[in-house]
Amino acid sequence: MMTPAPRTHRRPRLSDDDIAALRAALADGKKPRVTLHGNQFGDGVRGQVLAIGDPTVDGPEFITVRAKLAGTMETLQFGPDELHVGAATRKPRAATKAPATAAPVTKAPATKAAATKVPAPEASTQAPEPPVARPAAPKPTSPAPSSSRSPSPAPAAARSRRPRARQKQPAVTITLASSGEQWTLSATRGGRSLQKSTPVPPGSVLAAARLFDAPALQQAVGDVVAAAKAEAQQRAGQLRDELAQVQSLLDSLDAPKSPRR
Repeated sequence: MMTPAPRTHRRPRLSDDDIAALRAALADGKKPRVTLHGNQFGDGVRGQVLAIGDPTVDGPEFITVRAKLAGTMETLQFGPDELHVGAATRKPRAATKAPATAAPVTKAPATKAAATKVPAPEASTQAPEPPVARPAAPKPTSPAPSSSRSPSPAPAAARSRRPRARQKQPAVTITLASSGEQWTLSATRGGRSLQKSTPVPPGSVLAAARLFDAPALQQAVGDVVAAAKAEAQQRAGQLRDELAQVQSLLDSLDAPKSPRR
């Protein structure tokens, strides 16, 4: 009869839905928290998510987390396999056994030989021999209990922190967009918005494009700016014609001046 293979416990991780929910929370200005994996961080260590980058640009560790490790606040990069959103379960501590105390060693009192007094013999023709004093038998002493203590458990090895590579800074993305003759600029860092859509003068955009050795970019920006400039010049010409017509109408409404005599 074959015994079934033991089930392996899979460590929780951040799913794609979890990462999407964390991005949405950061975009709303919230401060989501996650739990760190690994014995080097301790049980139940949680940290605050600061930014979520792009794995294709920032590598597998594209999640920036700020946590308190060994009493110090640190900002580190993690991958989805090293985090999860649920609270960590603490392992129950093993009951510590109190060390056995040694019983005090008692010393048996020393026994002295009891000397027997012999009364003085009466006067006689022959003095009897004095009896020999025998020492009293010493009392048996109980064996002293062992004073050795049970060996105490060795202290737990200090938790060693895994050395990490140099922290990667989240990527900064700057976007310039045109809508007709209007230009806007926006910027993000990781999953956080740094600058929302802000109007930018078209001439500044054209000057910035000329700083780069990118002829295609310069041509595209130049075409948009030139089209907007031509439309503005046409509109200015129409307004000048309308202004001339209005001025002529005003002049015709005035009474002619009579010549002086």
